[in-house]
Amino acid sequence: MLRQQKGFLGCVMSRDADEGLVLTFWPDIDAVAALDESQSYQATVARILEADLMAGTQSTEIKEIHLIEIPGMA
Repeated sequence: MLRQQKGFLGCVMSRDADEGLVLTFWPDIDAVAALDESQSYQATVARILEADLMAGTQSTEIKEIHLIEIPGMA
């Protein structure tokens, strides 16, 4: 689902007995905002909610990070 979205850079998922965490990476806030208009993204989220795969309180935080480029690493 995320790979279909314009600008998607990557994703990290973590889970323990009590909590799950998903970090997604986008080039800018415009790419994040575009998710609200993406029919494929909205349809997938609806299917996940209908299947009751996400129980409990959900939250979303948007934070800006800065990555550095290390010469010789690609």
